[in-house]
Formats: sequence, structure tokens, C-alpha cells
Amino acid sequence: CRYAWLPKAYRAIEADPSIFFNEDAAMVELGIGKNMVRALRFWVDAMGVARPAAERTHAITDLGHTIFGQSGCDPFLEENKTLWLLHWTLSSAAAPALFAWNYLL
Repeated sequence: CRYAWLPKAYRAIEADPSIFFNEDAAMVELGIGKNMVRALRFWVDAMGVARPAAERTHAITDLGHTIFGQSGCDPFLEENKTLWLLHWTLSSAAAPALFAWNYLL
């Protein structure tokens, strides 16, 4: 996940919740390539910033609003604590599990 991707994705989803389901529009809006749009959609879901919602849209989670919102705690990811929180969210997600811990340990 590239450093500036999550704040950029938050702003894009807030402006257009269906942005990641129209890859051509996402490429223009976000200024990234098609494969990067798909990767960013994965990271947004995996880190709990937004979740897929009905009718091919994303809904921003409470965590996403808390970090990146207009009065968010760290909208530009300047604090190491925020990065640790996102890492914890990523590694502790139960469903769907990103890592196969039970197979590794």
C-alpha cells in the first residue's frame, strides 16, 4: 500500500461511493493505473477504511471517518500511531482473513 493512497481513496469514496467500481473513472480521478486502482480497492477493504456496500458502492467505516474525516485524527497519515492502528486492523481482521495464521503456526 503506497503511503498517500488511503487518504486519496477516502476522499474519492466520500465524493463518489461507486468510484472503485468504474475503473476508467477511478484512473482519471485518482491519477493511477488500472492495476493500481484494483490494488487500492483491496487495501481500502483490507485496512478497514471502507467496506463494499449495496449496488456496487463503498461505505466508509467509522475507522475511516475517525482517521481521515474532516475533523479526523490524522487525515494525512503523519502520526506513527495511526500507521500502527492501520497495521493492527489489517492483521487482526477475522473475516475474510488476510493471512493464514492457522496454516503457518
